[in-house]
Amino acid sequence: REYGEDRHRRRLDLFNAAVLQVREAIHSPDPSQAGGLLDRFSADFAGMPEVEPLALELRGQLDARLRSDAIGAYSQQVREWLKQKWFPEAYALLAEAMRRFPGDSGLRRLRESTSELYAAHQRAETLSAALTEAARRRDAGDLNGALHSIAAARQQIGEERALAVLEREIQAEFQQQRYASGLDDLLRRVKEMTDGGRSAAASSG
Repeated sequence: REYGEDRHRRRLDLFNAAVLQVREAIHSPDPSQAGGLLDRFSADFAGMPEVEPLALELRGQLDARLRSDAIGAYSQQVREWLKQKWFPEAYALLAEAMRRFPGDSGLRRLRESTSELYAAHQRAETLSAALTEAARRRDAGDLNGALHSIAAARQQIGEERALAVLEREIQAEFQQQRYASGLDDLLRRVKEMTDGGRSAAASSG
């Protein structure tokens, strides 16, 4: 009887040590060995009634850890690509992650923030291109074309302070041109009147 109790005690000690080993493997920095340890634990202690429910519990913990690690790796890579403005790659990787883990709220939030970042990036690109085109036309003397570039950008991205500032500057140039044109016309008319007056005076003299 004492031999049987001693043997049972040793088996319990081995059982508890194996459970501890599996748990430590699951929560270690690299849980890749945990699956094999769990399979061996289930096989080594298959006759004990505690094994099956405990193995299921440990399997659930391992699956949760592997899922968390996989989602974390996906999220980290997506964020790295977003920093580099590799939006198509980030979207593709997010789509893959959400196919594997469709119910994960963290991935859903990351997709939302990715969409917001991409929209902001596209808006900034559109604004930059419009300002460059408007400035090019302005420098070429095509003020109407410059204003058209600004209006086209507004239709795409709405109002932006930089568009409004450039538009005011171009409209001010229009006013200056009109003033200069009107002044030139006035001076020309004065000159014509003066020349006409001189001619009349010469004729009468």
